[in-house]
Amino acid sequence: MIQEAIAAAGHYGDTEIDEEEVLEENEQKIARKALLATFKSCVERAPIHLGLARYLLRRAASLRLRVLVRPAVENMPALTPVFRELVQYLDRVWHSEVQEIVSDALPGFLRDDPQGWLPYVQDWSLWLVTKRDVLTPSRAVALAEKTDPTLRVRHRALLAMKLKQVDWIREQKEVWMNFGPRERRAILWAASALSRDERRAWLEPIAASTDLVDASIAIKVRSLP
Repeated sequence: MIQEAIAAAGHYGDTEIDEEEVLEENEQKIARKALLATFKSCVERAPIHLGLARYLLRRAASLRLRVLVRPAVENMPALTPVFRELVQYLDRVWHSEVQEIVSDALPGFLRDDPQGWLPYVQDWSLWLVTKRDVLTPSRAVALAEKTDPTLRVRHRALLAMKLKQVDWIREQKEVWMNFGPRERRAILWAASALSRDERRAWLEPIAASTDLVDASIAIKVRSLP
């Protein structure tokens, strides 16, 4: 059938048609349809088959197919157990259309759905918000401020770095040692948003710390141009 189509097309111009390209395009169409049909069947079943859902999200991510974005976002409560794979999939296929779908749905899910309050869900949601422009800066900061206390400082620091909020970073100079390891290291990494001289003055003594990880991050950030 493909050979016949290529032969017929040859009568309408001099453009050469690559059979391998035609085959690849058809394979992608088949893959999209198969993934979408299987995924819809998976999320509509109760209880959801977690192994299958995880595989389909990873497969769509590896192929960079956006066909699962809308049904996945619409079924976030059911996909809570595989929320990491869902967020990683959205990140992998990120596009303006994906941004619109996610920015409309994610805040409401985190605010109104009982599962949206799970620290695991909040952690991965804020990971995406920090990495991608899911929300406006003010909405992203508000979301971080309302998150679980065990996650708040770390994600707030990463957002401050992303948004170049140097005033917030400066406020942490006197209190950063009061936090746990993950929070401290996020604050130190956020120091990269400061000017070179200010960054060096703050991080110089930390680079000699007995905490090897804190010291390593301070040395790295201090050496940035």
